[in-house]
Amino acid sequence: MGGLFSHQEDESLRVFKVHETGKRIDSYEEIKSVYTELLEHKDIVTEITLSQNSYGVEACNAISEAIQQCVNLQVANLSDLFVGRQREEVTVSMRALGTALLNCKSLEVLDVSDNAFGPDGVRAFSELLEKAASLKELHVNNDGLGPESAAIIAESLRRCENLKLEVFSAGRDRLENPGISVLAEAFSAMGSLRKISVPQNGIKAAGMVALFGALSNNPNMQVIEINDNNLKDEAAYTALAQCLESLNYISVLNIGDCLLGDAGARKIITALKSSNPHLRQLYLNYDELENPAIIDELVELLQMRPELELVEIKGNEFPSKAKKRLADFDFEREVSIALKSEGEEEEEEEEEEKEEEELAKGVENIELKED
Repeated sequence: MGGLFSHQEDESLRVFKVHETGKRIDSYEEIKSVYTELLEHKDIVTEITLSQNSYGVEACNAISEAIQQCVNLQVANLSDLFVGRQREEVTVSMRALGTALLNCKSLEVLDVSDNAFGPDGVRAFSELLEKAASLKELHVNNDGLGPESAAIIAESLRRCENLKLEVFSAGRDRLENPGISVLAEAFSAMGSLRKISVPQNGIKAAGMVALFGALSNNPNMQVIEINDNNLKDEAAYTALAQCLESLNYISVLNIGDCLLGDAGARKIITALKSSNPHLRQLYLNYDELENPAIIDELVELLQMRPELELVEIKGNEFPSKAKKRLADFDFEREVSIALKSEGEEEEEEEEEEKEEEELAKGVENIELKED
């Protein structure tokens, strides 16, 4: 097994990636080539990716020894490292890797997604979160966090002096209302977020209200991805509308599959008409929308926002005429409008085929009568 360095024109920027994947690596001997190559380039490595292999404790200890000497490291992709490992192994390994990264004072991106380590795993690298003041992005997607782990992360972020985190992603992590609420407190205190992505976390009204209140204190927010949660309650979508009205740089808003409903959608679109002039993408898929007036609102929003290039409203129940009006409208620029899900397209194709068959039968009957 070996590493693979990118060949970039600027030799000061070097990327190290373990190019063999799907391996179970337990011993120092199995990881020796990676260890050696990292040490050979320790002064110029700025990014490392170890993903898609399963590393044991001894292997992680060896990698950690090398990483702690990569003092110019900026990006650490440690996602998907522990498939098939016992939780105790994962905890020890994460502690070794986190301790090593403490020596990387320029670390900006940490990705530990797809590791399913839960609270014990989070505690293992919480010291890193407390001390990595240079960190700009934290990705903890699909890690089985739950509210307890979220509280550990939030407390660690609050303890990190001068931290200005810009990107936080924690999709499919069972954060629920308690988890997102405690994280919201940390985000509010930092005031530096530009992107938040927390899809599929079981977040409902109370959690949404807490989150949007915090995002209002992050004036440089650009991307909000909260799809596949719950915005059905008036308190939730009202809080989002108020949050949007307080911001100015939102370019992507994904609130699909949130049970938004017609009243919620109209409130959000109205808020976007008076704010965020650089909006580029809006997702309202599977939001239980059916009022054709929302289509008119979207047409007006598209006319007002010349940078709005993508609108998705798939999986809703708008009348066909309303959808056609949006699809056929001439915006005098290139705009991508996604109106139909795959299932809807298949249903329409089936309906068209039936209509063609019925029409053909009608023509046959007419010809028979003429004879």
